[in-house]
Amino acid sequence: MNAPRTPLDEESRSHLDKWLAREPEMETARLFLGAERPLAELWGTVLDEWLDACFGLSDPGVARIKLAWWGEALGQAHAESAHPLVRAFALAGGAAVGVEAWARATQAALELADSEGLPADAAALLASRMELARALARIEALLWPQAAQADAAALARSLVLWQWRHHRAGDEPRPDWLPLQLLARSGLRAQEVYARPGESSFAALRSDLAAALLGGACAAAGARLRRMRTRLDALALHRLRAGRDPAFPASGLRVLWRCWRAARG
Repeated sequence: MNAPRTPLDEESRSHLDKWLAREPEMETARLFLGAERPLAELWGTVLDEWLDACFGLSDPGVARIKLAWWGEALGQAHAESAHPLVRAFALAGGAAVGVEAWARATQAALELADSEGLPADAAALLASRMELARALARIEALLWPQAAQADAAALARSLVLWQWRHHRAGDEPRPDWLPLQLLARSGLRAQEVYARPGESSFAALRSDLAAALLGGACAAAGARLRRMRTRLDALALHRLRAGRDPAFPASGLRVLWRCWRAARG
């Protein structure tokens, strides 16, 4: 737990702070990262920027431009990279990923950015994110070759939860994560849910979505950061299914316990 910290410039620190503001439970997770902490913090920050480009923009044209830029910059990450965050990531070990793995992730993300329409059900929702999830799992395997590879199903579930929580926070990411089957069961239209994501009358829909996402097997595998994210996602889904708020508690004994268990492997 006393791993040395990677010095960050002001701009890179602002990106890190933005990630932690979006996922405050990761403040607790950071305590259990051990020797992986410097690289894990920067990977969490880079991944948040990547997902923001992929899912956080309602204009697919802008999303494509940002994804292409990040993909190229990260694929060529080195100690002299122009962008401070890319440079810090490379110096911490991110240069090990290389062009091929980022090209695969970029292609999968671009296909998602170009996709239209709602998934038929929860299985189709997760399936639509599996190619990107596999690409990200490959990147994490290159970052931490000593760890078992992350479970792509767990990563796909995290991608859905990223979109859900950003809608809940009042952001306007791409509205493509509500299965038609669950909307029909609730008698709701997608747009009204997207417009008022925290409304109590949608509790049954959120509970159904959480139950569907919990129905598939997801292993807490991979490096420490991924194992903790997977366990915290499961906690959030159980709370969401039960109608508890907030779904993502920032701290507390349950968060601490799950992070500790995940860190132990």
